[in-house]
Amino acid sequence: MEKPANNSIDDMKRFISYEPLLTLLLLLITTFTTAQELSLDNGKKYILGGIEVTGLQSYNEQTVKTYTGLRVGQPITVPGDEISAVINKLWGLELFRDINFYITNIDGDKVFLELEITERATLSDIKINGVKPRKVDAILDDTDLKKGKKITESLISNTKNYLENKYKKEGYLNAKVAIAVANDTTDANAQKMVINVNKGDKVKIAKMIFEGNEELSDKKLKG
Repeated sequence: MEKPANNSIDDMKRFISYEPLLTLLLLLITTFTTAQELSLDNGKKYILGGIEVTGLQSYNEQTVKTYTGLRVGQPITVPGDEISAVINKLWGLELFRDINFYITNIDGDKVFLELEITERATLSDIKINGVKPRKVDAILDDTDLKKGKKITESLISNTKNYLENKYKKEGYLNAKVAIAVANDTTDANAQKMVINVNKGDKVKIAKMIFEGNEELSDKKLKG
């Protein structure tokens, strides 16, 4: 479908959302009171005229721009490998829970982009149940749990695995750890974490029997 002749480029806003195995291209054109959805041709080449980063709360916009590797004046294909690479690079940081690119304007062969980012929630409070109070600080140090840290799947998984392995080494072979997070109502982008530790009973060896030993006594083998 062709663009109506009486529409200017300022009437357009193009949205590009990248997800694994899926590229969704959406062009919205508003004419008076009617909106029509059109598809974009894949891989159109432009010169990057500008890029704006929105949605940031904890990070500097220029820092994020530099990290993307995109430079004003560079050739860029939209959609294309450059934008896909930026998306994957940012996802790899595990600092953001939503990443979208928008085309905000096209001027001749120049394209202007908006990188919209939603940051992951930060940790505002940690509570550990099932552990003696005097041991809590050591656990927080060992797991690197501290206020202001971004809550990621890796952080939760690593903390759970560390604690379960820690208590199993101490003889609590049935130790279980459950971790839950909940929104902090006092902070729009923060969550509280509750760690419930159930060590279970300590497993003790009642008797050891050695077979096939002819050189040393059982007492020496037991240490």
